[in-house]
Amino acid sequence: MFTSKFNSVLSSPNERDFTARDPKRCGTFFTPDIIEKFSTQAAIPQISAPTLNYHSKPFIPLPARPTLPMGKTTAPTDFSTMQLPPQSQMDIAMGCRVLDSRGNSFEFSQLIDRKCRTVVIFIRNFRCAFCQAYIKHLSTIANEREEYGVIKSAGIKVVIIGLGSHYMIQKYGALFPCPYPIYTDASESNRLYRALGMNKRSIESGPDLLKGDYLESMSTLELLTYGIKNSLKLPGLKSPGDLKQLGGELIFEPVPTFKAARIPVKVKALELKALTGIPSITLNVPKPSTPNAQVSLSLDRSSIYVPSGGLGPFLNLKPTSPMVSIHCRFAHRMSFTRDHLSLYDLFGRAGIRLESNPKKTLSWI
Repeated sequence: MFTSKFNSVLSSPNERDFTARDPKRCGTFFTPDIIEKFSTQAAIPQISAPTLNYHSKPFIPLPARPTLPMGKTTAPTDFSTMQLPPQSQMDIAMGCRVLDSRGNSFEFSQLIDRKCRTVVIFIRNFRCAFCQAYIKHLSTIANEREEYGVIKSAGIKVVIIGLGSHYMIQKYGALFPCPYPIYTDASESNRLYRALGMNKRSIESGPDLLKGDYLESMSTLELLTYGIKNSLKLPGLKSPGDLKQLGGELIFEPVPTFKAARIPVKVKALELKALTGIPSITLNVPKPSTPNAQVSLSLDRSSIYVPSGGLGPFLNLKPTSPMVSIHCRFAHRMSFTRDHLSLYDLFGRAGIRLESNPKKTLSWI
């Protein structure tokens, strides 16, 4: 039925190769009308070589980390809540000046005790109701709960530093009353706060779940009434301080350092016997290589006896006096206006466990 044209794979068959001349004898594979019907239909598209149709899965981003409803805040990228200030910033902070209630100026380094640890509480402006509740809680612990003597006997000094005019200090301390000294950073740029890393600004109170324990006993209405009542007792025409500046709590401690200096002392070898009472001294005298060579005397130290007290008493040398440097032991900076650290945790970081602590246990002490 098929012609010899199919011997070549590259040749295309004719129409008559698919039809039979005698349908009754050999049948018909494709009749002429069927072939005509196929020719009128649309051409079948050629199938190209198979390709790998690989489609990667679409990127599904993770849900964004939930942020606190802080509102408009100003937080630099280098802000840290718990990181200790570097030594360079400590040097700047020690030179910053603060004022007391009488307007006397002091360097911040003068407030840090050189013999015991010092807890420094940085509050916000003097009219902040949250900070007023914090200082009231501190006064309650020290006065009503009789922890003042315990804190003092433990060798812990407490200092409070605020913002604003120094005329606010005396009446501010009388509101509670506060048994600890209060100072103020009266600089326009809050230089002391920024030197110690408290460079975040905010007026948002933050979520209720993260507020301090000093606010648990007061409702929002009671706190608002308390703040207004205290504000009326403060000087109205004096500056209360930066409203957006946040505070924190830091603990400083003295660290004794000994600075040893080499003092050249010229002692002749023959005088060493009179100073130390050595019976004999061995001298190594090398032979000169040439007649004109100089002979150098070297003392054999292996045969010298040094008293247990050293050569200081014989040479009239005074022992080096220790120098005290200030080290920051702990730091906590506020992230919003109700973020003061718990006072029981703060004094626990300073190394004292207060008996009036309702939790009774601090595992990290």
